[in-house]
Formats: sequence, structure tokens, C-alpha cells
Amino acid sequence: MTNNFFSPGYLNMDIRFLSGYITEQIKVTKDKLGEVSLNLLMLNKILERNNDRIQKYLPTKEKK
Repeated sequence: MTNNFFSPGYLNMDIRFLSGYITEQIKVTKDKLGEVSLNLLMLNKILERNNDRIQKYLPTKEKK
């Protein structure tokens, strides 16, 4: 996700996609604490690595 950063919106879609994998793993292992900790770890790492790009991102006008 960090190498292919396009916009915060696409980053959000990628985060949701990965969160689905975490949820699937939690259903198999039944580890409720793991669900929260893995999602928080994922969010923290993604925000650390993409903080500069997110802050510098300038939204453009959408075509209607």
C-alpha cells in the first residue's frame, strides 16, 4: 500500500481490504483480542509510513 499510494481514499479501501483478512483469521482462531490489536497495529503502521503523503495530498475537483 505504501509503494502504490495514490490518494487517501484508495488507501482507505486498501485498509478495509486487509481488515477483511484479519476478520477472516479471527473467525478461524476465535481470538477476540487479536482482532483489535491486529487492526490497531495495521492502522498505526500504515499511518506512520504514509503520514507525509497524506498531509501533502491535495484533493482535486471531481468531474461531474
